[in-house]
Amino acid sequence: VLKQAEELAESLAYQVSGELLQARDRGHALVDEAIERELDAIIMGVKYDRELGEFRLGNTAQYVLRNAPCQVILCRSAEQG
Repeated sequence: VLKQAEELAESLAYQVSGELLQARDRGHALVDEAIERELDAIIMGVKYDRELGEFRLGNTAQYVLRNAPCQVILCRSAEQG
């Protein structure tokens, strides 16, 4: 998936670098990487989760939105079913 995203961005003349991170706390790791690398944006996929009939963001997305020093772009998956 990362390779496909990089190839698509390259074909549109954007500079993108995807990397898999391994950490205990995903949100904290993403924000730390954004700070360390001085990123312009974080692009995250989020599930379409309708717990109790309402759409809710998970803890990771909420943490990143609150703490990232850069733009955050969320891509929501389609509703299942």
